[in-house]
Amino acid sequence: MNDIVLKLRMLWHFFLSNPVGWYHEIWKQDADERLCCNGRECGCMGATFADELSYHLPKKGQP
Repeated sequence: MNDIVLKLRMLWHFFLSNPVGWYHEIWKQDADERLCCNGRECGCMGATFADELSYHLPKKGQP
């Protein structure tokens, strides 16, 4: 359920510029899947797609 809420929040940011891109890059992606590796090879620290999406959302109290 939390993944759906995160994906729908990202829809607002993508909607005005690229709704088709949102569908293919965010909605169809498994939020718990790792970005690229286990964190030992490139320095991503094992980040998931949900971590990446959450980073790009505005924080509370920020415009």
